[in-house]
Amino acid sequence: MKTTLSVGLPSYKEVRTNLGVAWRNSPATVLLVACCVGWFLLMQSITGHTPVGDVRAGALVVGTVWRGHIYEFVSSLFVHASWLHLLVNMISLWSLRIVEQIFRWRFFLVVYVLAGIVGNLISVFFFSPGTILLGASGAIFGIFGVILVMSYLGLFTKRTTYWIWFLLAVNLLFDLVQPQINILAHLGGLICGAGLLFLFRNFGNRHMVWKGASYVCIVLIGLAWIGVCARL
Repeated sequence: MKTTLSVGLPSYKEVRTNLGVAWRNSPATVLLVACCVGWFLLMQSITGHTPVGDVRAGALVVGTVWRGHIYEFVSSLFVHASWLHLLVNMISLWSLRIVEQIFRWRFFLVVYVLAGIVGNLISVFFFSPGTILLGASGAIFGIFGVILVMSYLGLFTKRTTYWIWFLLAVNLLFDLVQPQINILAHLGGLICGAGLLFLFRNFGNRHMVWKGASYVCIVLIGLAWIGVCARL
């Protein structure tokens, strides 16, 4: 019997099936990636891909954030400076979805939002007024914090561990070649993510705690979107 191997594009049915699997296993990851990409394509296309446009799209501005723009602590997590910035962050975020598959979407979302906020909070106390902060890196490093602790505890195979360290190395390399990258946000997010994992170990069986926290994070994202739209 003669067989042939298909090397072309996947069919519509295959794409739909793959998307369905991704949605069932990693709904928060899918939505966060969609929000970041959508924010870049829609919101930032309206405001313009310039420093001024980034601020209008929700980037955090040190100093003025306390003057009625507190939502920028969340909105800035979805604003990116360039296609390369967005691409590196989204590849990293998608590759770290194993955290969501293990701990479920509520914990994953809480880590993303809280780590991003903590990273921004630390940054505003060290950067001079007028500095623009943006990007999902601090939030993603929060997920790195979770996964590095899990790796340290020996919960992954060697192959998975190597892949994690490779991703971390790529992000650190990107930091070195992009001088405007906020290292403080990365460090704050990393520590926050690791801390949340230890909290999960103690309160992981208290479903209402993480359920309530996840709803708060969803509300914060919604308020950030409203805040940005209101000033366009």
